[in-house]
Amino acid sequence: MLGMLLYQMTVKLWYMSLGWKWAVCMLHTTAVNRTPGKLECVGLVVPGSRLRLLKKTGETKTGYSTELVFVDEPESGAARPALVAHNPLLANRLIKKALHDGIISELSHLKQYEIKAEAKITDSFRVDFAYRDPGDGMAIKALVEVKSVCLADYNPETCPDRSGAVFVNPVTPYQRHALFPYGRSGQKFEGQKVVSARAIKHVQHLISHRGDAEAYLLFLVTRGDCTAMRPCHEACPVFARELRQAVASGLKVLVYNVSFNEDGTVDWCGRLPFVLPELEQSDIES
Repeated sequence: MLGMLLYQMTVKLWYMSLGWKWAVCMLHTTAVNRTPGKLECVGLVVPGSRLRLLKKTGETKTGYSTELVFVDEPESGAARPALVAHNPLLANRLIKKALHDGIISELSHLKQYEIKAEAKITDSFRVDFAYRDPGDGMAIKALVEVKSVCLADYNPETCPDRSGAVFVNPVTPYQRHALFPYGRSGQKFEGQKVVSARAIKHVQHLISHRGDAEAYLLFLVTRGDCTAMRPCHEACPVFARELRQAVASGLKVLVYNVSFNEDGTVDWCGRLPFVLPELEQSDIES
C-alpha cells in the first residue's frame, strides 16, 4: 500500500505540471478542442461530455487537445463516473516511469539492463522499449510494445442506443472488459480491412524477434472501471486472429491498469486478467 501511495504521489507531480483545464463538449470537435484519435468514433465524446484539456504550445491547428474524458455509464459500477485517458502518449509516459521504477513484476528479472525508449530494431520496426545489455555490446534482451486501451464493452441490458463502438459482453453476471483495438476498419492489411495495420505489424515484428529476445505486448487500460481486457474481435477480427497466433508462438501479453482522479493523481491499479476468447470460424477464415 505504501508503495502504491508513493508511486501515486510521484506521478501526480508530472501530471499536474501539464496545465490541465476542464471544459464541456458542445460539439464532437471544435476549433479549440481536437480529440486525439477521434474520440467520438468510439463513443467516448458526445455533446455534454466533460473533458480534460491540455493547452498546446507553438503553432498548432487547435489551442487544446482532449486528454481525459468523464464517462458516466452504469457499466462502470462503483467507479462511475470513470475518467478515461485516450491519448496514447499518456500510456507510454506512465509505462516508461513504471519500467524505470521497477514495479512491473514480470519484467523485474531485466532490471540489470538499460532501457531504451523508441528503440530502432530494423529499418521497418521501432519498439516502444528495449532492454539492452551494456556488458554484451548493447545486445537486446527484451522488447516491450505498449498499447493504450480506453474502450470498454457494455451490458446487453443497459448498453447505449447508438451506432458504432457498442460491443456487448453477454456473460452473466456482467463484468466490464476493456477492448482493443477500437475505431473504424478504414485500413488494409494483406488485402483485408482492419482498424490498425500498424498494431498488427507490431505483433508480427515482436514474434519475429522472439528467438533473439523476450517479446512482450503490454496493454495499459487507462480507465478504472474494467475487470479484464480482451482483443476486440468485433471491430477487428484480423488483429484478434494475429494476436492469438502470436500468443501460441510465444508472445507474452501483459495487461496493467491505471485510474485517473479529479485531483490530478494517477492510481497504479496493478495487473488485469487477459482474456483471449475463441474466434468464430468466419474470423479464422477471414
